[in-house]
Amino acid sequence: MRLHRLEIEGFGPFRERQTIDFDAFADDGVFLIGGRTGAGKSSILDAVCFGLYGNVPRYEGGEKRLRSDHCEPGDATEVVIDFSITAGRFRVTRSPEYLRPAKRGGGLTKQASAVLLEECVGAEWIG
Repeated sequence: MRLHRLEIEGFGPFRERQTIDFDAFADDGVFLIGGRTGAGKSSILDAVCFGLYGNVPRYEGGEKRLRSDHCEPGDATEVVIDFSITAGRFRVTRSPEYLRPAKRGGGLTKQASAVLLEECVGAEWIG
């Protein structure tokens, strides 16, 4: 498996959308995820696990802990991972269950978890 791109929004310490282009490191063949304590290094790996498999091993079923504490109630939580395997190139968009403002009335309601798998065919993503 080869990772191409990772987008993280409202996940772990990342409130705003962050994009990592793994293809930028393709010529080197190896790269380092570095930074200070609490910078989000482990959260990048958590996002890869969540995007591909729907859970994060270090949280032991604590999917509700995936949403960023920095998010406002109306902010989205989403991980998009673009990868290739021998069968082709794919993109998974996944979001955990979280509370969001209700569209009618006041208060909060559950936003259900969601996942979308797409395959790159030619230059188009097909769901």
